[in-house]
Amino acid sequence: MVQPSKFQSLQTEMEGHLFERHEELEGLILALLSRQHLLLVGPKGAAKSMMIRMLASAIEGAKYFERLMTRFTLPDELFGPVSISALKKDRFSRLTRGYLPEANFAFLDEIWKANSSILNSLLALINERLFYNDGEILQCPLETLMGASAELPQEEALSALYDRFLLRYQVKYIAEDGHLLEMMTDARALDLKTRLTLEEIHDAREAVTAVELDRPLLESVAKIRRRIGGEGLSLSDRRYKESLTIVRAKAWLQGRAYAVEDDLAVLSNILWDDPASEPMVRGFVLDIANPQEKRAREIADALQVALKNLQGLEEERERTMAAVEFLSKLRTARAELQSFRDRMQRRKAETSQIDFLLAETDRYEAQVKRDYLENG
Repeated sequence: MVQPSKFQSLQTEMEGHLFERHEELEGLILALLSRQHLLLVGPKGAAKSMMIRMLASAIEGAKYFERLMTRFTLPDELFGPVSISALKKDRFSRLTRGYLPEANFAFLDEIWKANSSILNSLLALINERLFYNDGEILQCPLETLMGASAELPQEEALSALYDRFLLRYQVKYIAEDGHLLEMMTDARALDLKTRLTLEEIHDAREAVTAVELDRPLLESVAKIRRRIGGEGLSLSDRRYKESLTIVRAKAWLQGRAYAVEDDLAVLSNILWDDPASEPMVRGFVLDIANPQEKRAREIADALQVALKNLQGLEEERERTMAAVEFLSKLRTARAELQSFRDRMQRRKAETSQIDFLLAETDRYEAQVKRDYLENG
């Protein structure tokens, strides 16, 4: 039986080639483990396509389909050309080999640029995994459809398809100057050592379905729903039901056969429709699922702001004083983050986000000492 550590290793390896993409890459792994679909929303050049292609390249023995969508995209480009020999027999049958109906994994880039009739023809395929071909119902092997876009659908007619993407991530440009510099100077070839097979994914998914969810955990989901509903945000019952497949996958990925409240943090990437409401939803979810992580994110945001303010100072003496003050704040922040990590370890909760933030404080400290204090 495949172990969670193999999926963790793949995620870690992918993160080694990207910066500030921990959540998105975890989301791609969770999509595999839950047989759900995922959407990455963000500006051009933010590595959305790279993340998806990187994952696809690590899966052996799977059929992969990819298309860049435009307003001129035709059904033939997705579902295969019409068979000429069938037309001669008054049949309208498509040749699906090599196209979406026969793919295990698919990536539709700039998905919302296609017209609504094309996109809505995807509904049966991505939801029921069925394709209707000249009256014949084909059972499609699609595991996960991944979409990427710089925009969200503008037409109400596309709301049903949008709802099928259970996992949604807002991808932003690299925030930290240090990470940007590392990215620009990184000349390593992309060569992932970890490989997954379809059989391993299926075995893992079977284990995921057996993950236990107790009554108090489900009541916490209901509490989150009430908080979100109180702000006028209404999501489908199906979305809440399906979200539990992701919670189970999250728990299994952490090596547990049961889910805990910390696993509910992933709902932050499920329970929003409008990107503008995502920060509010995240706050409500983390209030209940993991208040320590919420506070840790607030600490990290405050440190980023303080560092940018420091970098904006021009007078040397003022920079030196601000650097000393920043390091003092940094030590306090690190101590608080470490206390969170200790508490989370005691209850066997995931600490990867806290570990990442602690590593960032070490990097900030080295950067500030090097740039502002070494010559002082």
